Amino acid sequence: MSIDLEGVFKLGSKALIMFLMATIGVMIGGSLAILFFNYVAPDVLIAVEGTELWKRLSTVAGSWIGGGANQLAMKEQ
Repeated sequence: MSIDLEGVFKLGSKALIMFLMATIGVMIGGSLAILFFNYVAPDVLIAVEGTELWKRLSTVAGSWIGGGANQLAMKEQ
């Protein structure tokens, strides 16, 4: 994998700030989703207890933040 850092920096500060805010939003959103389901429908979380739910959420978050390559990398963990 490679990245054109010069091209990324040419996008400007607004694009970089938007990317960082979206990344933080995805990371916080996963935690809030678990808290929400723990409050509203705890039986959903009990059904997946012990299955390392955090690994599944990290795979989904990886795909949202960085696309398929990140999802594949997180799946391998």
